[in-house]
Amino acid sequence: MDYQFRNKLSAEELKKNKIIPILFGIFFVGFSIRYITHHDLLFDPDSYLWYRMANYYAGINTEHIIEKGGNLIDTLAYYPTGRNLDKELFLLPWVIGYSYKLLSFVGLANMDMMDYMFIFGPFFGGLTAVAGFFVMRELTNVRVAAFSSTFYAFSSNAFTRNTAGDTGQESLGTFLIFMWIYFFIKAAKEEPLSRKQIYYSLAGGIILALANSTWGGNFFYYGMVLASVFFYTLLGILREDNYKTEKVLVPFSIVYVTGAVFSYLLIPYRYPLKAFYTNPPNMMVTFMVLLSLALVVNFRRKLGIRPIYIVAGLFTISLAIAYTMGKLDHVIEFFQGFIHGKKSLTGETVAYYRMVGWDEFKNTYGVILIGLVFAPLLLAYEYWKDGDFRWVFLFMWLILGAVAFRWMVRLSFLLALILPTVTFLLADRFTLGKEVSFSGKKKAEKSLVNPGKFNALVLIAVVFLIAVPNLNDGVAAARALKFSDNGVKPWQDAGQWIKENTPENALLIHWWDYGYHLQTFAERRTIVDGGNAGPPVPGGNVNRNVDVAKMFTSTEDYFPKFLEIYNPEDLPVYVLVSVEEFGKSGAINFHAGDELFITSFTVPASGNQDQDQRTIGDILKRNQLSTYHIINYGSYYQIWTQILRDNQGNYHPEWSEKLLAKLLPFNTGYGQGLKHFQLVYQNGWVYIYRYLS
Repeated sequence: MDYQFRNKLSAEELKKNKIIPILFGIFFVGFSIRYITHHDLLFDPDSYLWYRMANYYAGINTEHIIEKGGNLIDTLAYYPTGRNLDKELFLLPWVIGYSYKLLSFVGLANMDMMDYMFIFGPFFGGLTAVAGFFVMRELTNVRVAAFSSTFYAFSSNAFTRNTAGDTGQESLGTFLIFMWIYFFIKAAKEEPLSRKQIYYSLAGGIILALANSTWGGNFFYYGMVLASVFFYTLLGILREDNYKTEKVLVPFSIVYVTGAVFSYLLIPYRYPLKAFYTNPPNMMVTFMVLLSLALVVNFRRKLGIRPIYIVAGLFTISLAIAYTMGKLDHVIEFFQGFIHGKKSLTGETVAYYRMVGWDEFKNTYGVILIGLVFAPLLLAYEYWKDGDFRWVFLFMWLILGAVAFRWMVRLSFLLALILPTVTFLLADRFTLGKEVSFSGKKKAEKSLVNPGKFNALVLIAVVFLIAVPNLNDGVAAARALKFSDNGVKPWQDAGQWIKENTPENALLIHWWDYGYHLQTFAERRTIVDGGNAGPPVPGGNVNRNVDVAKMFTSTEDYFPKFLEIYNPEDLPVYVLVSVEEFGKSGAINFHAGDELFITSFTVPASGNQDQDQRTIGDILKRNQLSTYHIINYGSYYQIWTQILRDNQGNYHPEWSEKLLAKLLPFNTGYGQGLKHFQLVYQNGWVYIYRYLS
C-alpha cells in the first residue's frame, strides 16, 4: 500500500489507499471515547451558556432573551445592564440550535436539548481529529497523519471542552482552526497568485474569522503561523530563495487580510478594523503583508533591490510608525511576553497560570517526548536540504507548543497533535520510500537502515509503547469524567428551590463561576458569570469580578455600598456561597487584593473518633486557628481553615469577620452574628442567604 506524500489527495487516491475507512475509524474513535462520559447533566459551567443559547435559537425557550433598543439582550446576565448578545458571535450554539430545529422539523429530533448537547462535544472532537489528519497529510505523509490523528483522537490531552457533558467553544473552535491552517498550507503549495492559491487563501481567511469569533485559543495558532512565516521569510531571504518565499507570503497575506475584514463584518464591536494595525500582534501581520507586497513587486518587476534591504527598510518604517502612534512600548512589552511567558502568547488565568516542570512533561506525554528531544534536529536537517516551508512550520508548532505548556499547565492540548506527529515522523524516516517536496518535485531518499523486518519492529514499538498506553490513559481520563456532574446537581437542586421560593425579580449574588448554572436552573438575574464580559456600571470596576471579590472579602457593613452600584431597582437579593469557595478563595482574594487566606490540611484517622477530635483540636489551638470546617473522609480528615496571621506573624482575629468567612460553613459561619443575612436554604454544597435590608 503506497502511503507516500503527494501534493494532492484526490478521490482516486482516497479509494486506492483506503483512506475513507481510516477517516471513519479516526472519527469513530474520537467520538466514542468522548461520548462514554455521558451522564445526567452537563458538567462544565460554560456549557450552560451554549445550552441556553441553543434553546433560544431552536425556539424552545426565548423568555429571557429579548429585543431591547434594537439589540438582542439576555436579561438574566450582567444585571442591571443585561448582556448585549449582538456584540458576540455564538457560532457553537447557533449550529446546535438550528440543527436541532431542522431535525425537529423533519421529525428526527426525538431527544431533549440537553441530550442533544451531549452529542456535539464528541462529534466535533472526532471531526477535529479528522481535520488534524488532513493538516498533517499536507505536512508529512498519509502514514504519519493516520498515526498522529488517531493518537489525537484518543489522547486525554485533546479532551479539552469536547466531551459529553463538556460541550465548549473549543470543540468547534479547534476544528475551525485546523481547517483554516489546512487551507493555508494548501494555498502555499500552489503557484503564487494562481487561481487555486487565491481560492484556498480566501477560504482560509473566512474560516480564520469564524475561528476567531468562536474560541480565544485561536490566538496561539494565529501567532504560531505568523512566527512560522516570519522566520521562513527571513531564512528564505538569506538563502535568496525568492520563489519559495513568495509562495508562502502571498497566501499568508490573503488569509490574514481576509480574516481581519471578515471578522469585522461578523462582529464590528469586537474586531474594529483599526485593531488590524494598532495592537502589537496585528502590527506584525501588517508588517508581513507590506513585506509580501514589496517582495512580490520586486520579484515580478526585477527591480534589483536585495530582499534583505526591503526587510530592513520596512522593519524600520514599522517601528517608526509604532513610535509615532505611541505604540512602541506595547510592541516591546508584547515581545518581552514571549520571553517571560506572559499573556502575549498563551493567555493566562488565575486557575491555570503556573510553570510546568520536566516531571509533568514526562507524566503527561510519556515516551512520545522523544519527538520533542530529537525531532527539532530532524526538521532543521530537512529544511537545510530542501528549504521547504513545512519543516519550519512543524518546528515552530512544536517549539511554541512546548513553551506554551511550560508556561501554563492547562495548555497540554497544544502539543496533542504536533508531538505525536513529529515522533511518528522520526520513526517514518527509518523506512525506504519516495518523498515529494513542498514545491512538488520528486526526490528519492535512502533509509537509515534496511526497512524489511525493522519496519515491523517499529510498528510494534509504536503500538505497544505509544498507542496502547495513551489509549489506556484516554479511556481512564474519559471514565474519570463519568461522575463530573455530581458537583452540578447541588446547583440544580438549589436552582429549583430558588424558582419555587423566591420572587421572579430576585437578584442573585455569588462568585462568577456559578452564573451560567443559576441562569439556567434558577432563571433569575445575576451580576457575573463565566463570560467575565459584563459591561461596567456607574461607580463600579471595569472588571465586575473585582467588585464581587471585594464584597466577599469585606465585612457585612460594606454590602449596602455594593448594592448601591449593582441593585439600582432595589430588587430582592439572595447571596449564594458554596463549599467550592474553600478552594476558590485564593482566586477571590487575588482579585480583591485582600487578606482572605483559606487553606486546608489533613489528619489521618486513628479509628478512635474521640481521640481524632482531640488531635485536631490540639492542632487548631496550637496554631490559633479559630475558624475551621472539618470533613471526615473515613481514612482521614480534611480541615479547611482561615489563616489569621500576616506575613510578619501578627494575629488578626478581625479577619474572621469577612463576609465570605461568615457565610461559608465554618464553625463560626452559617451567618452567625450577621444582622442582614438569613440562611434560607442549604444542601451541604450550596448555601443561600436572603438579604434583610
